[in-house]
Amino acid sequence: NLNYGTVTYMRWINPYPTATCNGTGVSSGGSATNTFNLPTGDVVDLNVSGIPETDAAPGSYTIIPSCSFTNGNASNYSISYNNTTLVINPITITINLGGRTVQYDGNVWGFDINAVSASCSDGSCSLVMNTGVVGQCTYTGTLDNGDTFTLVVEGRGQDPGTYAITGSPSFTSGSSVGYNFSYTNNTLTITNPDPVTTTDGDLPPSGYPDP
Repeated sequence: NLNYGTVTYMRWINPYPTATCNGTGVSSGGSATNTFNLPTGDVVDLNVSGIPETDAAPGSYTIIPSCSFTNGNASNYSISYNNTTLVINPITITINLGGRTVQYDGNVWGFDINAVSASCSDGSCSLVMNTGVVGQCTYTGTLDNGDTFTLVVEGRGQDPGTYAITGSPSFTSGSSVGYNFSYTNNTLTITNPDPVTTTDGDLPPSGYPDP
């Protein structure tokens, strides 16, 4: 049993194989070639190829095993292999874009710069604002594996309506191949101002012009 399965980008190690012979667990010598001592006294070495690097791109990889007997004859055995496929999943980075609802006052509004944040599907990450003006800010994101990225967030509006807030990431160290970005709280809504009400005392007498 090669013990490969589904793992996460940059967060997996090559698993240690296990073996059984006629349903009985087989001890291993623990060598780099994975030497197994069979109950019959025969000794078999397991070798594998096709193992990707730890930072390999997400995807499905077929691991190719082979056995060689250092003692005994392979023709005396029927050898099968389990769990020979390694699936690497990307890490999803979810960005809260700081969307909010404000009331029209004639000014230009942007997203809430202090609410912009990041979270990861595996591990942790942080986001720090570098520069910004209303409706456009640049942040630096840092992952716990040391990879860093720059995130530009944009979104502004002035008149009542709904405006999209967007995020544009680019990696400054590490590779983007292992990450997916998703976005939440990505709209700015500007509502109509409160209606202006008047009383009869505020209106000029009939037939007179407005003051």
